[in-house]
Amino acid sequence: MSDNDYKINKFAYRELYYFCLRYGEYNNENSRKLIEQTAIEVDNNIYQPLLLNVTTGVTYEQMKACGVMILCGRRQFYEKRKKFFWILNNRKDS
Repeated sequence: MSDNDYKINKFAYRELYYFCLRYGEYNNENSRKLIEQTAIEVDNNIYQPLLLNVTTGVTYEQMKACGVMILCGRRQFYEKRKKFFWILNNRKDS
């Protein structure tokens, strides 16, 4: 799929963004698993930094500055983040 195939409505994105930011509050294991499994599906090699980004808002640059190992470049990371939200959107709608 091309980068354009991962576009979602801006309001759907905002809903998913805030859904992910509440990750630490969820007592519901299903919500946590949904976010974790989506990150793993996007890229098993970078799912931990991706999970950190989508659940806390820590940027790629902040993670790199703190020594977090990210096995791809900035552009690739944010492409994978876009794919994450696209997959999450499809999973939450079904």
